[in-house]
Amino acid sequence: MVLKLHGEVRRAWSVAPGGPVAALGLLGFAIALFVLALLQTRIPKAGTPAGLWIRQGTLVYGAIAAVIWLGGWALQFSAAMRSHL
Repeated sequence: MVLKLHGEVRRAWSVAPGGPVAALGLLGFAIALFVLALLQTRIPKAGTPAGLWIRQGTLVYGAIAAVIWLGGWALQFSAAMRSHL
């Protein structure tokens, strides 16, 4: 996560793929909530479909991020096991 925030995305991805994905997801989620707040202040009923879209998108992104995190962990684990053989 720290490497991603410092702009070293390639290095961060090679160390822990879940970090850059989480950072980008948090940024996207913050932007989506900001847009939802703007929609709700301008058109009160417009926030309902947008809120549903944000909830569903957040769940999908969370699932994708979890798969990437687990995949990165599995690759690191298998590489560590191969180096000990």
